[in-house]
Amino acid sequence: MSMSQTFLMMIGVGGFFIVLAFPLIRRQVPPNQWYGLRLAATEDNEWVWYEANVKLGKAMLVLGSAVSLTTIVGPLIPGTTELQYFLATHGVFVVGGFFCLVWTMMKMVATQEEYERRVRNGESVEPVKSDDGADQP
Repeated sequence: MSMSQTFLMMIGVGGFFIVLAFPLIRRQVPPNQWYGLRLAATEDNEWVWYEANVKLGKAMLVLGSAVSLTTIVGPLIPGTTELQYFLATHGVFVVGGFFCLVWTMMKMVATQEEYERRVRNGESVEPVKSDDGADQP
């Protein structure tokens, strides 16, 4: 794969993750079967759905930004070969994706624990939704 093919593909991948992240961060994605963090805890509880998907969106934004940055900066480094560029861009995506997955799962557990704590303490667990992101906390 040439540098230009790798550039176009990975810029597309990074941009795709960035575009998908914003509706999750802005709480614009209601529970559904296609888009968002789909686990038993998020399916059973709307508050957990929105809170967990904000965290997923942030992880996707970081991953997409890291992939895009690596893709843009890679060719600017003198002496970078096609193989080095390919390995760097794909490595950031694979390793970054793994860390984002682990981070999201850790945050999901914390979100579920926060929900249970709120229920025990009689605090509000109404989901914070947003059509335009203006009313989110």
